[in-house]
Amino acid sequence: ASRPSPPPTPATETAPAAQRGGEASAALASRAALQRAMLATAFAAECRPGSDVVPLRALERILRRAQVPGAGSLPTPGDELGHLEMSFCEVVEAAHRMRARHSAGATTSATATSDRVIHAHEPPRAPLSVEIRASLARAFAEFDDSAFGAIAEPALPRALAAAGLEATPQALQQLLGAPLQATRRVDWPAFLRLASALAALEGRGREQPEPADAAHALLTVRELQLPAPLPHATAFLSLGEPRGDAPRSDSLSLATARTGVNWAVRIPLDRSLVLRLVAQPERKARSVLDPAPVELLRAELKAQSLRAALEAALRTSGQAELQLPLADGKAERGVLLVTVWCWDRLPPHSPPRREAAPARRGATNGVAATAKPSTVPPRPDAAPSPPATPRAENGSAARGDLEQRRLQISLLRDSSCLIFKSGEFEERLRRSFGVADADGDGKLSRRELSAALSAVGLRS
Repeated sequence: ASRPSPPPTPATETAPAAQRGGEASAALASRAALQRAMLATAFAAECRPGSDVVPLRALERILRRAQVPGAGSLPTPGDELGHLEMSFCEVVEAAHRMRARHSAGATTSATATSDRVIHAHEPPRAPLSVEIRASLARAFAEFDDSAFGAIAEPALPRALAAAGLEATPQALQQLLGAPLQATRRVDWPAFLRLASALAALEGRGREQPEPADAAHALLTVRELQLPAPLPHATAFLSLGEPRGDAPRSDSLSLATARTGVNWAVRIPLDRSLVLRLVAQPERKARSVLDPAPVELLRAELKAQSLRAALEAALRTSGQAELQLPLADGKAERGVLLVTVWCWDRLPPHSPPRREAAPARRGATNGVAATAKPSTVPPRPDAAPSPPATPRAENGSAARGDLEQRRLQISLLRDSSCLIFKSGEFEERLRRSFGVADADGDGKLSRRELSAALSAVGLRS
């Protein structure tokens, strides 16, 4: 009873402790959100189109890409278990157990390793848009080859380039304050700070989307021409480097030397573009892991050539036709016939005017110097017609080509994004087309087309 009671703790001492606790909780929540985002990115890379499960043999690759400690120690499932499938929730639970099991060992190895890791616990200097942050997370997961979440400094230029940010080793040396060294690594916060600084220098560190439509163009791929057909081959066109979110066209049959593509994509004017022709792997069963896609050919359109084409298009009818050579690293193997449209010349929810139709055969709208010359005719619909009604057939082909472009451009305008990369949307559109096609002739009237588009949430 006579023991004195301890003095009360002043409020000034408890406030900083509570503040530190709140900051720690926020940091843990942010780290958990980042880990889940990296898991989702790795899961999506292994998931087949239209499916929400992955085979069990892909679990190790997912955990490695998501930088889960101890992913390399997982046993390889045999043929009797490798075909089993896992959902995303099951993958998240497996990653949680792996982190809980190897947390102490990973911390010890991270502190005892000879590599020096650059940490940056302060928040980034400039806000980044959601698209840039998602690209950075995918690039960080792809180029991280360590067990504790860090990228070697020499791999920084390639990792940032994969996220759409160009950085030379000299610029990174100025930002880091030292030359790039193979023995030093950069963790996620430092990587985010570097990307934030580069995006601020490029004027891309904004949360809102870019409002200027004049900084974009519409690229329509009309036809793929090969020197010889491939009877049993199917492929698709992909925009950009091989990534899970790269826009891609529908599957194309290479059974003929000339294949119509009819693919439209919105592109920026400040970077070069790569169009890749990728072989479509055969799917024998959904339980078997699909092989990695194989790149057959690629065509490149430099940013300077793209801007020159747009300048020529602005002086004429608002479009420019180009021929992009397809090569395999040794020689040219084919040609892509593309049309570049001025995005700001397209009225909302409507295609270009009839006078903005593709140019006549042989016309290049003054941009012949923007692509390599080719002997392939520039117009796919300019093929010789039967002698009985050549003018009528050419006119119907031109009208059909124009209607297809009108539908693509209207869909792009309505969605304001690349809706053609979604397999679910394509399936809904096919079902809506089948329901609207009452007579089953494979054609829709204006009223049927309006009903089909309204069924999938688009305005005609």
